[in-house]
Amino acid sequence: MMKFAHCPHCGSPTVSRALGGRPREFCAGCNRPYFHNPIAAAAAVILDGGRILLCHRNSSVFRGRWSIPAGFCEEDETIEACAVREAKEEVGLDVEIVGLIDANSGFEVAGRPVVGVYFRVEPKGGLIEPGDDVDGAEFFPLAAVPDLPFAGDRRVVEILRTGRYPYQDVALPPETR
Repeated sequence: MMKFAHCPHCGSPTVSRALGGRPREFCAGCNRPYFHNPIAAAAAVILDGGRILLCHRNSSVFRGRWSIPAGFCEEDETIEACAVREAKEEVGLDVEIVGLIDANSGFEVAGRPVVGVYFRVEPKGGLIEPGDDVDGAEFFPLAAVPDLPFAGDRRVVEILRTGRYPYQDVALPPETR
């Protein structure tokens, strides 16, 4: 995650100070704290029977490895719209969200923590065709998925294999229903 040597607002140097029980960056001039929050990402989980669609990565991170179609949320879109957009961009499919599988944190890329939200989607049109940042897309049996670089992807595959959804049995208090 980008750290500031100087405040992007006033140009003063940054200093470290405790806030919320941990060290944080602050501007020495305008006293503004800087929080280095994770990036939101959405994944489109496309199944065909007992098979899952994976992308062969052609991006700078984990090039040549397989992953679930996913990407970063833009500042003007919902996390759901991001999943739909990423399915179209990465594998050429128009999709509709039919459920939520999981949300988890990823720390595989140093300095770029991610919160990933994995949606189960159904294809509604288009043809499987790799986009700009992938060079292949292929269905794999859930029992024979290649080694995936992202822990969140591996967790989702395990959820799908076992049918044990981590949040399925969460009961809400009566006053929230």
